[in-house]
Amino acid sequence: MDIATLIPSPDAIPAPWLWLQIFLTATTFLHLVAMNLVRGSGFIALITPTGTAGGGVDWRRNVGLTPPFTIAATITLGVK
Repeated sequence: MDIATLIPSPDAIPAPWLWLQIFLTATTFLHLVAMNLVRGSGFIALITPTGTAGGGVDWRRNVGLTPPFTIAATITLGVK
């Protein structure tokens, strides 16, 4: 029995190399955008005063709804 026959032969890449490079670059860019959304919304929530003065928009409440979605998008786009 030949031991070399036990090692499986490597499969070919199922797509041209350029497609894989384009997708890698695009998802990296989208990952960075999602990271900036998470960081920016956290910064806005940090510096915005509490309460609504004069019936204005409660920015903390609106910004507080975005982190679960943006963090999930950041993690999903960052997995390579």
